[in-house]
Amino acid sequence: MSGRASYRFQPSPGFTSPWIELAGQVDGFKYRDNDIRDGYATSATASVGKYFTDRIRMEAGAGFDRRGGGSSGVYDLSNRKIWTALDYKLTPKTTVYGSATWMDGEQVFTLFNTAAWAPLTTYAKAEAADPVFSSAFGGAPTAYRVDARTDRYELGINIALRGNDALDFGWSHFDSRADRSGKRYDGDAFRIGYLIRFR
Repeated sequence: MSGRASYRFQPSPGFTSPWIELAGQVDGFKYRDNDIRDGYATSATASVGKYFTDRIRMEAGAGFDRRGGGSSGVYDLSNRKIWTALDYKLTPKTTVYGSATWMDGEQVFTLFNTAAWAPLTTYAKAEAADPVFSSAFGGAPTAYRVDARTDRYELGINIALRGNDALDFGWSHFDSRADRSGKRYDGDAFRIGYLIRFR
């Protein structure tokens, strides 16, 4: 479950005048057979955005994320973040977008071969067996909460089909580096979405 509230205002009128937004979000998580991931997440952000032309929109901001709950404390995470995002309209129906986010705080590294990651496990703040991947790999890995810095990048394209429908294609990449051990944890995700807007 998720809820978000935001307040956006424009100090001076005009299409290309910047706006300021203050926002907060709360999410609740409940996983099947995985108590360590249950809990909540909160986020508070402040951002500024601007249309440079009728095709180019840019935004930048800063915020704080807090995740809590679970039975082991592994997913009790706090992170500070800054980000920037850019939208570029190629055609009246096609928009290319991208964003970059830099986070400093804590992350969870989920490992099968813990011996190879010994420097990281030494500095972990909490650890627990994480059964979320056990059916795919034949045994539960171990999740470790560590101080880390994370970079996250996203690229996508949105294609309007009709008045309220669109196709959305995206790629995202994250790269986390543990502060004290120097170990890295990264991954990619690809998505295809069909979006419907209700008026």
